[in-house]
Amino acid sequence: PVLLGCAEAHRLAALDLRRRGRLSGDTVVVTVMSNLGFRRGMAAAGIALEETPVGDRYVLEALDRGGWSLGGEQSGHLIFRDLATTGDGLLSAVVVADLVRRAGRPLAVLADEAMTRLPQVLRNVR
Repeated sequence: PVLLGCAEAHRLAALDLRRRGRLSGDTVVVTVMSNLGFRRGMAAAGIALEETPVGDRYVLEALDRGGWSLGGEQSGHLIFRDLATTGDGLLSAVVVADLVRRAGRPLAVLADEAMTRLPQVLRNVR
């Protein structure tokens, strides 16, 4: 079985949309919690990031404000703005399945190539 993390799905979707000329402004909306590996992967691909506070509400506001097409949270909520106004796990699964079919390569290979996830620690500071 292939374990596809949210960040990997986000990156795969971003790269696929960009490759097809459908990533508005070559920009992806992320929250402050996004993994550094994801950030580095996007930078290496020439994709800009728009950062928001944590919460779908903020991601959606930024998508609409910037006219961008993809945003998400590390928790797994991906918003494909051209298709929906909220994070939808089934929609994300269909998008990834379509991407795999068009790529003609196994999901495991695509997931391995998606990004290098870096260790991350959350500390609450008063």
